[in-house]
Amino acid sequence: MRWGRLLKPLSQEFQCAFVLVSHNRKSGAGDTHVNQEVSGTTGLVGGVDNVFVLKRSSGNVTAVLHTDGRDTEQQLELALQLHDGRWACVGDAKDVNRSQQRNSVLEALNRAGGVGTARDIHEAMGATEKLSTLRVRLSRMVAGG
Repeated sequence: MRWGRLLKPLSQEFQCAFVLVSHNRKSGAGDTHVNQEVSGTTGLVGGVDNVFVLKRSSGNVTAVLHTDGRDTEQQLELALQLHDGRWACVGDAKDVNRSQQRNSVLEALNRAGGVGTARDIHEAMGATEKLSTLRVRLSRMVAGG
């Protein structure tokens, strides 16, 4: 059933919002759009203004909240952490999930003024690893955006 399509006229008439809660597909959606992870037909997400998908591994206290919809300029992926029974946003999921090694590179690059060679970054990091290892990491970071 297309609940979104049925509730939208009521929402507009009474100027209120409806929150529909569903669950994700057990198989996941792989690399496809996050809306396809919602269990049921595409009619469930097709008739609503916004979709929020919370993804968390079983037993994990961290999760990612994916947002998409007509009222958002761009899709967001927010990192959430569960503490004392409440979710708290701890930042952009991409930034939070980035490895400590990559964060160290970005911090060193900031200290170097935002531009520099691999050797400049290596020195700003305190030369704690081989320069060749850092060059490989930089190449992977550039390839990953």
